[in-house]
Amino acid sequence: MWLGSPAAALQFDIDGLSPDERVRYDGLKGERRRREFAVSRALRRTALGSSSGDSAQPSSLSHSGGWAAVARAAPGCQIGVDLEFHRPRNLLGIARFAFDPAEIAMIEAHPPQQQHEVFFTLWTLKESMAKALGLPLLAAARQCVFTLDDVGVPDSSGGRIGTPMDSDPKTGTPIEGREADDAATDPVGVQNSVRRNSVGVPDLALARVGVPDSNPMGVPLWRGQVPTDRPWLARVFRPRPDMALCVAVIGSDRVDWVLTREWPAEKGEEWRSVVALRNGKTF
Repeated sequence: MWLGSPAAALQFDIDGLSPDERVRYDGLKGERRRREFAVSRALRRTALGSSSGDSAQPSSLSHSGGWAAVARAAPGCQIGVDLEFHRPRNLLGIARFAFDPAEIAMIEAHPPQQQHEVFFTLWTLKESMAKALGLPLLAAARQCVFTLDDVGVPDSSGGRIGTPMDSDPKTGTPIEGREADDAATDPVGVQNSVRRNSVGVPDLALARVGVPDSNPMGVPLWRGQVPTDRPWLARVFRPRPDMALCVAVIGSDRVDWVLTREWPAEKGEEWRSVVALRNGKTF
């Protein structure tokens, strides 16, 4: 999964658009929408080799707040990605119209200052699932149900599932910048590496977020119901405090990690994972 910042618009090549994409770009009204289109197509060209999305691998695209995200999966899978910036909206009104009663109650049970976090976690789960399943958004909002229990699940990093640690607890060596071979032995299952270009300068940050071992620390436990008989995976990340980014994959028998990349920054921040679901259960 790739995340492109507004700076990616500088890499946009209008001549690389397909005829249909050029017509769509020319028809966009407003500078903000044109900027987001430029960021998303520049990112897609980097991630997939084509700004029009033509690729042998299943892929999905989303943009919000001047940023864009692209996710791709192995052939034979279906994938959806959704990126949302937290912004003022009638969250409870939307939830009461489209969400399951259990989800509405879950949002209402949180203090007002925390309701937006729960809402956008649910929203990105539902919209990414809508894309992966090929469902209309309203249908997916009502048929894909995700609930949060009060019980926690173990997490060896002393925080949330998938949260990378700042340093190796045994050696004190910072994880950031370690070579891939060293990171492969990371005891919390979070592997990081930096790809360098021909002059040895880091040009892309990679973070492989895996399944941590257990310890007495607890994190929220999620459950999910999705209208499919095929195996599925969903992960929600917080690349930035006011950003929710979810990827959903249908048809994968077992996926333990998501490779995350930021572009065109030379080094991106590690993404905090707040939801990790496989076939309806937290992993």
